[in-house]
Amino acid sequence: MAGNIAKLDSGLLNALSGGYLLSRAIYNLLYIGGTTDAMGESSIIPLLPLRGGLWFLKRVDADTFSIANARSVSFLSGIGIIWTLFIKSGSKLL
Repeated sequence: MAGNIAKLDSGLLNALSGGYLLSRAIYNLLYIGGTTDAMGESSIIPLLPLRGGLWFLKRVDADTFSIANARSVSFLSGIGIIWTLFIKSGSKLL
């Protein structure tokens, strides 16, 4: 809507909108297909003692870590596209 109000080029609007939808689709596929446990199912190692007990940190499985990274990249790409759209719209309106 901001791009339409600012009368941005329709090719640019289509490219940014398509890129955003693609980033969301990739994010959702990675979210559904990946594991929900970001730290994997490996053994646990002690992190540091705190009041009343010992906190543990699980070892990171390489496949899980790369899926989590790809999911973060796709999410942040979508956010970057939205900010690009708003900044270009604001710049054109000034």
